[in-house]
Amino acid sequence: MKILLYLFLALLICNCKQENIDMKVILFKDGTSQTYNLSSEEKEKVNKIISNVFLGIDEILKIYFSEERIHELKNSEEVLEIFYDKPVLFATKEFDSLRVKKIIFPLTGDLIGNANSPEITIISGEEEYDSTPFRNMNGYENLMQLKKLIYSAKQDK
Repeated sequence: MKILLYLFLALLICNCKQENIDMKVILFKDGTSQTYNLSSEEKEKVNKIISNVFLGIDEILKIYFSEERIHELKNSEEVLEIFYDKPVLFATKEFDSLRVKKIIFPLTGDLIGNANSPEITIISGEEEYDSTPFRNMNGYENLMQLKKLIYSAKQDK
């Protein structure tokens, strides 16, 4: 049992330190998009928060997300989208580790809760977004930390 715990902790630590992996961060709001230029330190913080969000995934939602639905979401809600230049492996407690190159976090609307009902939705994939999103029933605080970090970062011109 101890060996399993040590392996799990090692995997978690590896996920927090995604060396040499670049990311692009885009915030969609009011039908417009803004790209953010993150420092190395900010990218490391973003990866740590995202690792915590993925670790807390506890449900696969039984709703279907098409590319059209994702496009509508970006145009009608506040959405954070993150692209990695290479696939990143994120550990989860409930499911196998997930290999992703892109992630969408809805920040407003029906797919996110609030401080009293802290569920969040995670849409991820490699080349294409998976049609079935994940739920973290206690991820709201982590997602708000991520949002605050992104808003404080320098916007690309």
